[in-house]
Amino acid sequence: MPLNCDGEKTDDDPLPLHDRPRQNDVPGTNEPHGLNPERRPTGDLAGYDEAIEYLFGRIDYERFAPGDNQPDFRLDRTAELFRRLGLSRFLHKAYQQADANLASSAASQPSVPAVESLAPGSPAPESIPIVHVAGTKGKGSTSTMVSAILSAAGLRVGLYTSPHLTRLNERFRVDGIPCRDDELTDLVASVRPTVETLDEEGQHASFFELTTAMAALHFQRRHCDAVVLEVGLGGRLDSTNVCASTVTAITSIGLDHQNVLGDTVEAIAREKAGIIKPNTPVVCGVRDPGPLNVISDVAKTNAAPIVCVKTDYDVGRPIETATGLRFRYRTVEPALPSHVKFGDSVNLDIELPLVGHHQAENAATAISICRLLRQRLSQSVDAEMPCGTSAEIDADASHAPSALRSFAERLTDEAICTGLRNVCCVGRLERFQLPDGRPTLVLDTAHNPDSILALCQAIRSRIGLKPDSAAFAHPIVLVFGTSRDKDIRAMTKQLSALADQIICTQYQTNPRAMLVEDVETAFRETAGTAKLQLESIRDPIAALWQAIGMQHSGLQQAGIQQAQLSAGDQAPSASGDPVPGTVVVCGSFYLAGELRQEIMRLCDPDAHVDHRAERLLSRS
Repeated sequence: MPLNCDGEKTDDDPLPLHDRPRQNDVPGTNEPHGLNPERRPTGDLAGYDEAIEYLFGRIDYERFAPGDNQPDFRLDRTAELFRRLGLSRFLHKAYQQADANLASSAASQPSVPAVESLAPGSPAPESIPIVHVAGTKGKGSTSTMVSAILSAAGLRVGLYTSPHLTRLNERFRVDGIPCRDDELTDLVASVRPTVETLDEEGQHASFFELTTAMAALHFQRRHCDAVVLEVGLGGRLDSTNVCASTVTAITSIGLDHQNVLGDTVEAIAREKAGIIKPNTPVVCGVRDPGPLNVISDVAKTNAAPIVCVKTDYDVGRPIETATGLRFRYRTVEPALPSHVKFGDSVNLDIELPLVGHHQAENAATAISICRLLRQRLSQSVDAEMPCGTSAEIDADASHAPSALRSFAERLTDEAICTGLRNVCCVGRLERFQLPDGRPTLVLDTAHNPDSILALCQAIRSRIGLKPDSAAFAHPIVLVFGTSRDKDIRAMTKQLSALADQIICTQYQTNPRAMLVEDVETAFRETAGTAKLQLESIRDPIAALWQAIGMQHSGLQQAGIQQAQLSAGDQAPSASGDPVPGTVVVCGSFYLAGELRQEIMRLCDPDAHVDHRAERLLSRS
């Protein structure tokens, strides 16, 4: 069984392989990319499968690849969807005060009211404490950590993340538990009439806009005390940016999604800094001076207090432990009297059940977010006013000053330590131990050069350690597949220096996948003088079985026999026992999602596997 906790399972809701049906694009029609009305169900939704099909029949920018039309990001359309669904309490003031018919009045209206154009002194109202997190890497882990801390403080916490690994339900979590199938079906049924009215008005809401609104609706129905929103792409034009925020955070800046966000780290930083709202504090985990200066300038323009790693907080040197990391979080005394000070000075000894020093940085950012949130809520109480300002918010007794004071008082240092000690980040250096002495399996969603570098550093740091629950060993066998819009050569160069054997593959459920032949070519071109044991297997599950030295019953027709596991061409022993080592799966969220369920089944042969996704794929 997996050594870390499985935050996705519920007693009555086992995980299927994956929900995503293949998109049925209709070239030559006037429909927006990916929107095919013939696939929409008519009448009431028959159930979960039909709800999933309806969502994936929408325009889905997560499936766009280089060469596709430029995405049409329109936050006014997202805000209109929120208003019509009765979710105005989540909206930023700029959208709460907008004309309710803004989105339907004319498709030629400006796409986004610039946050920078708002009056510097205008407040950022929120009906519920909202944490908004952006970043090239680390934003998912940081968001999960913040959610875990708030839950440890006794709050009911809504967490919205993307993309999902195996099931769409994972995007909508309350206290770490994904929404149930019946809840998701009801959410789709609730938003569908409004969505189709907007369609008739020429405002075709995308898949991500719908899921963002569904998240808010789910958290409202579940009476969440606080919400954590992870940005999907960029920040300025991301659908989550219609929401108010109590604290914002930018975890890191690197080169990724350049075709949408820009070709330099400074340009990307400006897009991600678009989530900064007037007078709303910001936590910045960025160390590179170029993008850091951009973010600081945007914060200054918006009169937003900013707290930065190294300047205001630091983690020292993390220590590897048997189960993860131990480090000391400390605040740094401000060098200038005018510099922001977020609470009393503190030194916290943190135990984190995650591998990789980069997770200590993410945890430090999460701690700083929670300390700023505590300060912000306390200030709202001192001002004798709730965070929100609309009539609907004022009528909500659960967020009256007394409730806010209670929230602030619960966010203790003890809650911070407890939350991080129990956090589970699925798909982030997630470790599985196969039975019968077979290799350790590591699943990671690293999909850009920065996250691949962090993965390689984490693996190396634990090679040769005394065997324990978090040590890795040679040979390192890599199963890698990625997307066409990624900097493949920057990733393969790093991985070639780590792996003893590389199996190139291609995920199956998204058209953005890079062809397995191109992945292999990139490895050969960047390996230099390194002698690689390299092969390509298009089917990801077949590639996984090859990597772990097991013969899959369906592989004979492909001519694949017993795997050879080490770079020295060392075959399994005559007794059939495999050579122990470490198998690392990385390169894409989609690859991780397709393989995670199979990995869990290998760890527990009796585990339930739901093949609803395969039925959906066969129908699309």
